[in-house]
Amino acid sequence: MQLVNKYFSSDDFERVDKLLKKQILDKNRLVADISGWSDTSSDLEGFFSKIQFEGKNINWYHSNNHPGLKRKFISILRLIEKWEDGRSLDLSNITYCQSSTLASQIILASLQSLGVNKIIFETPEYFATSLQSKKLGFKNIYIPTYSHNNYQFSISRKLIKNNSPCAVWITQPRASMGTDQDIKYIRSIIDMLGKNNFLVIDEAVEQKFPSLLSGLSGRLDSVIRFRNFYKPLGINGPRIAFIIHPKTISSTIREHTTMYGGAIDYFSLQLAYHHSQKHDVFRSLLNIANQQVLKIRAKVEQSLLGEKNWHVIPTSNGYLGAIRLNFGSKNHFFHRNKLIRFCVQQGVPILLGSHMGFAFENGEEHIRVNYYNRPFHILEGIEILKKYTN
Repeated sequence: MQLVNKYFSSDDFERVDKLLKKQILDKNRLVADISGWSDTSSDLEGFFSKIQFEGKNINWYHSNNHPGLKRKFISILRLIEKWEDGRSLDLSNITYCQSSTLASQIILASLQSLGVNKIIFETPEYFATSLQSKKLGFKNIYIPTYSHNNYQFSISRKLIKNNSPCAVWITQPRASMGTDQDIKYIRSIIDMLGKNNFLVIDEAVEQKFPSLLSGLSGRLDSVIRFRNFYKPLGINGPRIAFIIHPKTISSTIREHTTMYGGAIDYFSLQLAYHHSQKHDVFRSLLNIANQQVLKIRAKVEQSLLGEKNWHVIPTSNGYLGAIRLNFGSKNHFFHRNKLIRFCVQQGVPILLGSHMGFAFENGEEHIRVNYYNRPFHILEGIEILKKYTN
């Protein structure tokens, strides 16, 4: 583990993950999982178990250009319009695919075919998108953000111009923090874009209805956004997401959707169609999911009240957040390795700051909290982590 530059440390996820799996999961020593996916739960599971569909079409898959799907796609489009606070859209603005991860791959490939060769990432960022970008041959530029100024993301017109043609890639809610963007600042980014630039917004886990960014204005012909229907609910079985894009690049987006096999399975399509006819129900589902996250986050805050070394990032949207640990010493890597050994001994696997794309801050470490883990895992994990500093 070392600094790759003055802003970021190297990502040793593979090493740490292998160690945690070998020493905890493979030996059946798991006590509490605060960061991972070993035992997640959504308050909406019972609701979805009551929905049943006719299985006669189980042998089908559905691509965006299937002529028989237009009625369902239009109905789902109406739900998206509601989610966008009544914004008028048509099918040439929307491309459906299986997941938000696939959506980011499709968008990156489409941008590449449009001449874009650099991606400017807000941090922290989703690791999968960063890896996809590297694999496609983009030059990745990471903008560090820091706790001392509340992780404020700042980019200049000069940086965009000097790296043109490029795309600025941000998340809403903020990746690994679950905090909302400043819509006024995003409008200012749009105003900075030249004709060869794009703004891409990953809204995969947006729980607000209307969405926070439904009020965006400006040069939307340079803005691409994507979102998942069911991921923000903690329901990961249904596989359907959508990309909102300018009409001018519709054919490019769909060409790459076909190339990457973006066809939607029958049951996921039917589920989205079902909810497209019940806008208020879908709005309520998002609200229930958001309340589940807020309740458990409040319990985490209560548990860490008075613990001067620990800080809870105020997750308010989505379900992936983080807590920040101040080691009380600048000997960062020594204490980081000590923390990893402590978690191995205690049976608590963790995901650390460099794994999520946080900038390096000497003496401070971030630990991911997946708020869809069962409350026992999160709260027991927090109690164990407190012992590290007590």
